[in-house]
Amino acid sequence: MSRVACFAFLALAACNADQEFVDAVPTTDQVTLKVPARGTQARSSEDGVGAQSSALVGETAELYEITWGVTATINTGTIATVGALRLITLQAPTSRTSDSRTWGPWTAGGLDPMTYQLIVRKLGTAHFGFSLEASSRLAANPTAFLPIIDGEVTRGTKMGTGHGSMVVHFDNRRMLIPDACETGTLAFTFDNAGDTIVNDVILTAFGNNNEHSILCQRERATDATYHFEQDRAGAGSLLFSFDKDMVKPIVTQDSAEETVTVRSRWQASGAGRSDVVIEGGDVASELGKHGLVGPVNASQCWDPLFRVAYETSTPVALDVFPSDGQASACVFASADLPK
Repeated sequence: MSRVACFAFLALAACNADQEFVDAVPTTDQVTLKVPARGTQARSSEDGVGAQSSALVGETAELYEITWGVTATINTGTIATVGALRLITLQAPTSRTSDSRTWGPWTAGGLDPMTYQLIVRKLGTAHFGFSLEASSRLAANPTAFLPIIDGEVTRGTKMGTGHGSMVVHFDNRRMLIPDACETGTLAFTFDNAGDTIVNDVILTAFGNNNEHSILCQRERATDATYHFEQDRAGAGSLLFSFDKDMVKPIVTQDSAEETVTVRSRWQASGAGRSDVVIEGGDVASELGKHGLVGPVNASQCWDPLFRVAYETSTPVALDVFPSDGQASACVFASADLPK
């Protein structure tokens, strides 16, 4: 074998050896929560969780909008970050060991103040750990690397599938770039190796809010949990909870926020149903005026164009969702109230 041919063979062997480390990095498909979307963006309220008032039959269902809105918030915070992982692995590793590959340190240059390095380690058969770390010229210690995203993945038998976990450290990014919008952490547990795609997401002090940047929204930091499931055809469900002022006292202007827990389900066509439990806040006091106790239960169904087909709530005394439409119009006939 000639020297040129030998070098070419060695380069190909190194490339093949690198590929299992490249394939270990999560894809956006593994961590994206895919709720059917309209052609135009759904309305959202100032607190980022959807429309403020009850929709009428034929109008866009606000519980669909809330469901879509919370997934859009999570996806916006993760797709760019995970995309950065894939972009880095398009380059050859900077260094190699028998059980690891390192890309970087790599500086984007120009106006980007960040220096990145990605380390992927083999932990076992088809099992890998990864960490994207960064430093910044804007940070108090420009040479200190902090994790931006890290986790572990066990690859599935099919390309792009597997199960694992990861954490996106927006609080660390804020330390590196003081005018960054997002803060807090997003923790994912994901599994797309089987017929059902499953994602569990935990938000800790997560929000898009920075008084030092006019580009940021004014969301409050929040803690929340989400459980997402979807089959390969596109039908799925999402269980989540948030705080919102849904019950407004009639006598006084003071109004507290209630805890709203939502279980949304949808068919591949987009038609779906949300069942809701509303408790805390003003629920107990307002129901007590009528000799009733909480919580409040509500349901809203929508058609493939996301228009309200039916809605109702109990006890009717609070009229959170005035009954409207026909229950027979629901693609899911029975309620599945979140526990």
